[in-house]
Amino acid sequence: MDAAVLDQVRLNFNPQGLFIINLAIGIMMLGVALELKLEDFKRIFINPKTPAIGLVAQFILLPAFTFLLTLIINPAPSIALGMILVAACPGGNLSNIITYLARGNVAVSISMTAVSTLAAIVMTPLNLAIWGGLNPHTAPILRQVSLSPVDVFFTIVVILGIPMAIGMTISRIFPGIADKLRRPFKIFSLIFFILIVAGALIANWKNFINYVNIVIIAVFIHNLLALNIGWWSAKALRCGERDSRAVSIEVGIQNSALGLVLVFNFFGGLGGMAIVVAWWGTWHIISGLAAAFFFSRRKIPANEEAQQSATNSLNLFCRQCAMINRFAGKVIAVTGGASGIGLAICRRFGREGIRVALIDMNKEEASRQAAALQASGIEAKAFTCDVSSEEQCLQTIQAVIDTFGGI
Repeated sequence: MDAAVLDQVRLNFNPQGLFIINLAIGIMMLGVALELKLEDFKRIFINPKTPAIGLVAQFILLPAFTFLLTLIINPAPSIALGMILVAACPGGNLSNIITYLARGNVAVSISMTAVSTLAAIVMTPLNLAIWGGLNPHTAPILRQVSLSPVDVFFTIVVILGIPMAIGMTISRIFPGIADKLRRPFKIFSLIFFILIVAGALIANWKNFINYVNIVIIAVFIHNLLALNIGWWSAKALRCGERDSRAVSIEVGIQNSALGLVLVFNFFGGLGGMAIVVAWWGTWHIISGLAAAFFFSRRKIPANEEAQQSATNSLNLFCRQCAMINRFAGKVIAVTGGASGIGLAICRRFGREGIRVALIDMNKEEASRQAAALQASGIEAKAFTCDVSSEEQCLQTIQAVIDTFGGI
């Protein structure tokens, strides 16, 4: 079947359906934001190298190489623009789970997801306008729909920025409420979005079946390119194995849900674009799990294994302190103690007369929270530790033991 026919196809989606899909992505983003903490953003400044490499690969290298790929394989204009749109989107939150399965650095993955989602408010419309406008075959589509980067910007602010701000505010100010909402929001938003996509597919099933075979190869090559851009960017700048895995998966897993919203909001459900984005959303789950399986079979260098072992030792130490607390009433050590959940744990046990070792990567915040605990009559001491550092983990364990005279 002639791929050019796709440029004339428009998928059916009425205004009510469009409102519902916008609402669905907003709810999904709110659920994601409930999982985020300010520490996820601060980590970028404490250990900026790997996340910075990942963000450059995500928003500069991937869109640029996608533009070149569309010139080389020369697909139908609507397919090419769909590929450029996918490359302009931020990483998807599924990447965090796949990074965990791949034994990658989950902390790096979470930080990249948080920052790339925020950066997408500017970078997604900018990349779509630049690279879509440079391609001589896709530029007429942008002119035809009179795409305004400012309009795209405000749409992304509404469906990503505002829910993200609300979710993080709830998590910060009302940690107890956030704890209760996280799981239901995850389940509800996932089911809600699956139903919306299923409804769109049912309404356009004939078009999807007729044309999906045209985009399969393009999406396969594009996704493979994205995974490799992330991997080799990290490796070229001497990132470790676990960091490289995280960057590769973060760049290879895109927020296709956002892409679908933009296709229906600004391009009237243009066939090639919609089918590329929809198929990408399916394929990147398959390729991501395949990459996780491949990575999990590769041996991690001994020095990184030792670093992970130290992190595990610190977490084990904290759990042991919690167990000792139950039986001997001595000390509880809490990692991430300055965060909402960690602080709640500190307060709970502190009120029972338990001494608190508040461990957090942010020195100022940890000291401030420890002072607040002390002011309320709780014996607390702040300790600073970046759990990705083997040396700091071991030093923190010893410091807690020394401070409290043995556990």
